[in-house]
Amino acid sequence: FWSTPTRSEWNAQNFYFLVNYAFGGTSGWPVDLSRYGMQSDMYVDWVRVYTPPATTSLPLGTFEIVAKHSGKCLDGRATDPVKQYTYTGTDNQKWTTSDLGGGQYYITEVASGNAMYVYAGSTADGARIAIWHQSGMTRQFWTGQPASTGYFRLINVNSGKAMEVTGSSTADGATLEQWTVGTGANQEFAFQAIAPPTIPIGTFKIIAKFSGPCPDGRATDPVKQYNYTGTDNQKWTTSDLGGG
Repeated sequence: FWSTPTRSEWNAQNFYFLVNYAFGGTSGWPVDLSRYGMQSDMYVDWVRVYTPPATTSLPLGTFEIVAKHSGKCLDGRATDPVKQYTYTGTDNQKWTTSDLGGGQYYITEVASGNAMYVYAGSTADGARIAIWHQSGMTRQFWTGQPASTGYFRLINVNSGKAMEVTGSSTADGATLEQWTVGTGANQEFAFQAIAPPTIPIGTFKIIAKFSGPCPDGRATDPVKQYNYTGTDNQKWTTSDLGGG
């Protein structure tokens, strides 16, 4: 049967209807009719009718992720909770998005290669956000919801809750947690593209960081490293071809 709620109920609540499906004993499904007084009806509890929240595609690439309310970026350090700090350009403040299909994404810290996730797969408000190796579990999957222009809400697939900076703090070291989706700016994040490093143009000696000597090119031999002597075969000129 169909139960029609009043208009006020319609506007204020999720809408449900009850379905009584005539079974008739012809489908072949294994049903214990003795539970229903040997009647030939199958009963369906209830069906929820609703509009799922809008999702949007996250940009793909490597980014700093900036909280709207504070202007600070997400920072992942070892197994600590993800926190916000002023941007310094270190790899633990750079994040790569990977498309998993179906509007779901990994968000992976560049320094460790570990993915952002909700600790222990919790579905509770206040559960902290941390990083761990990619495991294929939905606690590490995220979707994007449109927020203010240029910003997204990041929704955990496992819990359906939004990432936020705890207590709307603007301080360095404030932790990231999940909470029920709201409208606060502490749940809105921008993905700001990181410009690739540029190589200086000119003539240089090039020094290997781990050893200290310089690359040395001699005739058709492989390039080798030697202590710098100032000869031209240890000097190198860069030329810009365009496009980085």
